[in-house]
Amino acid sequence: MKKFKLITLLFVMGLPIISFCQETPKFVYCEIVGQSKLLSKKITITVDFGDKMSVWADNRMKDESGKTLVFNSMIDALNFMGKRGWLFSQAYTIGDAQNGYVYHFLMSKLFDDLDDEAKKEFLKN
Repeated sequence: MKKFKLITLLFVMGLPIISFCQETPKFVYCEIVGQSKLLSKKITITVDFGDKMSVWADNRMKDESGKTLVFNSMIDALNFMGKRGWLFSQAYTIGDAQNGYVYHFLMSKLFDDLDDEAKKEFLKN
């Protein structure tokens, strides 16, 4: 009986410690949103990683020099993300031919494939 009480006590005392441990997710997700440029067949891409976004922020994809990336199509953008380790999950389109289409691609990546800085940033949020 004493062993049972001791085991129960140790188990109950260990629960708070377990609950404070931060579990790392298996996947992280992002959404790429493509919109046609005015009077062009090219597409600009906005990426949503789930961070808080300001209305005034420019979330379009940029290269290393800060120049906005422009893609030939959503498949071009999908290939761009695929080269960086992102996996396609789902796609849907909103809009019509008269007002234009907005393309949404949901992507995922293994958490373990992120670099250390991205892991820290993700776990901080």
